Amino acid sequence: MQNIPQLLEQALHLADEADAISMKHYRSNDLVITTKPDSTPVTQADTDVESRLNDIVINIFKNAYLGEEGINNITGDLTWIVDPIDGTKSFLRNYPVWATLIAVTQGGETLAAVVSAPALGKRWWASKGNGAFTNDVDGSIRQIKTSAVSQYADAFVLYAMDKQEVWSPKLMPFLDTVWRHRSPGDFYNYMFIAEGSADATFESGPKLWDIAAPKLIVEEAGGKTYQIQAQDIPPDESRDFIATNGILDPNPIKMIFN
Repeated sequence: MQNIPQLLEQALHLADEADAISMKHYRSNDLVITTKPDSTPVTQADTDVESRLNDIVINIFKNAYLGEEGINNITGDLTWIVDPIDGTKSFLRNYPVWATLIAVTQGGETLAAVVSAPALGKRWWASKGNGAFTNDVDGSIRQIKTSAVSQYADAFVLYAMDKQEVWSPKLMPFLDTVWRHRSPGDFYNYMFIAEGSADATFESGPKLWDIAAPKLIVEEAGGKTYQIQAQDIPPDESRDFIATNGILDPNPIKMIFN
């Protein structure tokens, strides 16, 4: 049996390492930016964080590593799934809503996860069966819980959709039924659900490394998550993903993707 508290400590250690590297590059005047084959940007911060975390996982933890930027050493009982900079476009524009996402899995089950957003001074973490937590600006740590909202008419709904889908005939009528809606984007949507600040969120196009860590944090806070596609699709394949407070019916959101 895995020592889950130890895995969480390892995840937090990786987050510390990632924060030190990413903040060194954040707002840098000489940040190196390239373009990946899918036309999305990648910065030196992305690749430096990925290289460092892969080195620790492979050579110190002796586990497998699966990262967004192409370092995939996937032979091992435990697999660490990492997005070195979730929100690269925000990062390169000095917009502080970006984070390193870290999850450790065994047999497809996530055992511990960390979402670290150093430019915001925020971090969220969870381990299987032990709840979800965050740090506040005063340094205090508190357990987080999802909301108790039960009707979409009272719900604060967040979303992150491709431009062509935002104005789809299914999406806008749904958003007109909710109390309030916004689109902070990336990891932040899921953390607002976990903290109970919002009640449901949905996203088109994330890959496995975008959702592995947020998924556990939302669920350990009392929420539920839903993937429209089969659970075993390749990690680099886009999917449609929903997270709720655990009370709201996901079906009205699922209809948007049908």
